[in-house]
Amino acid sequence: MENLRTSRLNECAILIQKNLKKKYYRRKYLEARAAILKSQTYARGYLARRRAQEMRIVKAATTIQRVWRGSKQRKCYHAIRNSVIKVQASAKGYLCRKSITDRMLGNAARYIQIAWRSRCVIPGSLGMMRC
Repeated sequence: MENLRTSRLNECAILIQKNLKKKYYRRKYLEARAAILKSQTYARGYLARRRAQEMRIVKAATTIQRVWRGSKQRKCYHAIRNSVIKVQASAKGYLCRKSITDRMLGNAARYIQIAWRSRCVIPGSLGMMRC
């Protein structure tokens, strides 16, 4: 009977030790796992922040390039536009001066014709005199 009691106590002691060891090693495992997860979280956060910073730098560089290229193209466009405006102004000025000159010459011919015809008309008669 004593043997049975001792063996039962040993079994119970072994069971208690087993459960205590299980609890101890499980806690150690969970602590190690939590530490690993925390370090992985920090590492991922660091990498994500670095990647985001690189993306901001790239975006800033492309913005600078876009603004610079746009400015360059606007300058080129305005230079061409101003050249075209000057050519158009010269052409319009030439055409206007030519039109005025033609009008003046045409009017001069008309004035001469009017004067000549008015000289040829005999006052008081319905017919025209030969000049």
